[in-house]
Amino acid sequence: MFRSKGALVFVLATVSILLRNTDAKNIGIAFGGGGFKSVADQTALTAGLLAELMRRDEALREDDSISSPLASSELYKEVKSLSTISGGSWFTSYLVYSINYRRMVEEMAKQAATGADKGIICGTFYESYGKRFDALRQNTITTNDIQRVFLLLEDLVSPLATVPLLGMFVDNIKSSLNNVVFFSQIGSTDGGPQSNWFNVTNTILGDDINQMTLGSEVQEWSKGKSWNIITSTTTMSNVGFLPKDAAFLAPLTTISIPFRSNIWANGSSGKKLSYSAEDSADSADGGDLVGAPFVPVLFSVVLGNEGSPPAPLPTKVDSVAKKLSLIYSLIGRRRLNDFFNPFRWLRPRPTLFNTTVGPGIEPLKDINKSFAAMPIVGPVAASSAAIGFTSVLPDTITDVLTKVLKFNPNVGFACKGKRADPSLSFLTGLEILNKLWSKNDLNRKDFNAVTENGVCNYLDGGATDPFGIATALASGADEIFCVNAIPDLVSVRGVHFGYNPLSGDSPVAALAPCFIFDRNNITSEETHIFDVEAGRTVKEMKLETFTVNTKKNDYFGIEEGRTVTLHVFSALSTEMSTGAIVAGSVEFKEIGDYIEDIMSALVFPENKEIVDKILMALGTLNGSVVTNE
Repeated sequence: MFRSKGALVFVLATVSILLRNTDAKNIGIAFGGGGFKSVADQTALTAGLLAELMRRDEALREDDSISSPLASSELYKEVKSLSTISGGSWFTSYLVYSINYRRMVEEMAKQAATGADKGIICGTFYESYGKRFDALRQNTITTNDIQRVFLLLEDLVSPLATVPLLGMFVDNIKSSLNNVVFFSQIGSTDGGPQSNWFNVTNTILGDDINQMTLGSEVQEWSKGKSWNIITSTTTMSNVGFLPKDAAFLAPLTTISIPFRSNIWANGSSGKKLSYSAEDSADSADGGDLVGAPFVPVLFSVVLGNEGSPPAPLPTKVDSVAKKLSLIYSLIGRRRLNDFFNPFRWLRPRPTLFNTTVGPGIEPLKDINKSFAAMPIVGPVAASSAAIGFTSVLPDTITDVLTKVLKFNPNVGFACKGKRADPSLSFLTGLEILNKLWSKNDLNRKDFNAVTENGVCNYLDGGATDPFGIATALASGADEIFCVNAIPDLVSVRGVHFGYNPLSGDSPVAALAPCFIFDRNNITSEETHIFDVEAGRTVKEMKLETFTVNTKKNDYFGIEEGRTVTLHVFSALSTEMSTGAIVAGSVEFKEIGDYIEDIMSALVFPENKEIVDKILMALGTLNGSVVTNE
């Protein structure tokens, strides 16, 4: 409960006495994916809500004996689980494990609560966090041959930005081109030419986190909560192009395409090592699992628990991965006449040798063990490895990455062998892949090292659960607060309520195996729009609330008929495209301005009713707010 300085509180500005919600709710937060846009939105939301609580309780902003206003505010006290994807996993890493980041958020909140001048909050964010990324970009992006190739591509697509409906799409392409070069350079191995996503994540997390494990000391506010980090893996060699849920597209749902994941490739020699993952169990046991191009793989830990209890998520979540066997193939150079065939990527290369390993590629073999000893960077790298999708694309993409950028997009995980230990699995995978990618060729011994350790690719959790909502449900939550950082790119409706292109849903949503709500059976629905006139950089802020019943989903072990309340917070920038913020390809001072304006809207008196709804959803308020004059 909040502390105050006595009677002075009653003669100062309006103060709300917050009454704790005693209902036995199971509240989960879902910090969705979206790179640096996720970091921005989730930082702004946390700091903004804390600022509003500081405005209501003077002690939180002025009592020096309070070591952590975030913990003392009890903002997230009633939250039982944190389910995170991609940039949401970055943000959670910062707020849970970094004392510096937590203090930055608290300082920003205090500045907003006390009415600091415009630019102060932005400056705090930039100096404490954003400045190093601008410095990295300035130091790494140089006009070399690699950069010229991508600048040329940018020049080619730029004229399309003036075409109606294409402007945002082109901006996102340009941001992605710039960002691929940036990440390929900051992720270089020991300063050399070869780079990988694991090292990129190390750089993003920073020195105060990248040496920690999931069981390391955490900030007080997070103790006792379960942190569920969502990643994905590819599945069968032939998969349905559309999910069975897309019933209105029934004639197309039977279309299948060859589907393999590249572990290593050499554009010069034409060789590549790839695998498919196939269901080794009777398909009759698979329910609706057949046909999904990606399936979820989850890492979880109870934060701040020195006893390192077992991973808290139900084992049903990994039921698909337990059935999968890996079929490895070393693929040779294309035949000469294939180079003149425009459809050559549809024709398989010759296989030099192959091996089957499995079944079972789940990350934790013994459910009585814990991920506590696992370095944080491993699952967070896998959770955010959006560039890992290139491993399943046509060989031309692989050739660009290997020949031009010398970039390994994969986050390897060793799920077999003597070293298949939760604390070593990512490091073993990294060691094997780094060795492969530093060589110009691959021999049988190298092939055996991969297969004996069961090295496979884990990639961005957005492939299966872009917002963390399905995982929050799987962990038992019946009230979920979600932050969707990319509402103009992928909608919660499109992903979780059933894909419908006529409603503007992104095609990406059709591939995610997480249809968990029935769009035709929504009990209640509300949309609240924030007043953002005070901030020039925020185009829109809104809170959506749904009361819905679940559909059966075998991927996440979700049963049918659960009643769930879902809250979705989202914000959009007026001056920066979502793709540009996601990629961090804009000046971080601009991102700081955007964060400051979101926070300003959250403490704006006209938005108090919506903010109270958020606080009630989080369990911070119970619906009874008493105002003291």
